[in-house]
Formats: sequence, C-alpha cells, structure tokens
Amino acid sequence: MEAKIEEQRTNYAEAFEKNKALEQEIRELPAKFVEVSRQNKVLLKQTAGMHYNMGVFYTKHKDYDRAANEFVKALEINSDDAYAHFNLGYIYAEYLINRHKAMDHFRHFLRLAKGDDPDVNWARKYLLTWETYDGKRPVQ
Repeated sequence: MEAKIEEQRTNYAEAFEKNKALEQEIRELPAKFVEVSRQNKVLLKQTAGMHYNMGVFYTKHKDYDRAANEFVKALEINSDDAYAHFNLGYIYAEYLINRHKAMDHFRHFLRLAKGDDPDVNWARKYLLTWETYDGKRPVQ
C-alpha cells in the first residue's frame, strides 16, 4: 500500500510539473503568433516587391506579357501598390493595347498616388483623352 501511495505522489508531481510547463507554453503562444504574423507580413511585402521587380525586368526586356503577369501577381498580394497599377496601366496602354484595363489601372493609380508624382499628369492625360474619345467626358 505504501508503494502505491508513493507511486501516486510521484505521478502527481510529474503531472504537476507537466501542467506548469504547459501553462507557460500557453502564456507564450500569443507572443509567438504575433511574431509569426509579423514575419508573414514581411515575407508578403518582399514577395510583392519581388514580383514588382520582375515586372520591371520583363518590361525592360520588352517581354510585356510576362511583365503584366508579374505586376498582376504583385497586386494580388498588395492591391495598394500605386506603381504596380501605373506600370500595368502603361503596359496595357502602350504595348498590349487594352485600353479598358489601362484606364482601370490608371484610375487605381490616381487614387493611390501622391499629387506631386510626375506620372499623375501622364495618367490623367491618358484618361482624359480616352474618356473624351468615348464620349464620357465633354471636350473642354
């Protein structure tokens, strides 16, 4: 009987220590989740930047279909990237000749860009030209 009581005390002490260790882990979990979330945001930003840079690379090498695909991927990750919208609009306007997509991306760009950005004027002129042509805006 004494041996069983001692065995139960030992089991209880082991369970108590395991419980303390688990409680400590539970207290640390929120901080771990925060760190994983932070790392995930960093990786997403880097991945979006990588796709953007690949788009620039393909544009410089006149591979406009691949460039457009890379800018689309960058926007799938970060839809608020003004320059990905501008570059995609420019590719659609000048090389892939899809005016409606170009106009959509230039509108997004204008919503996101700073007013003193030199590309704002180019995008505005493009939109004004084609909206006037389509009859959506009267000639001023």
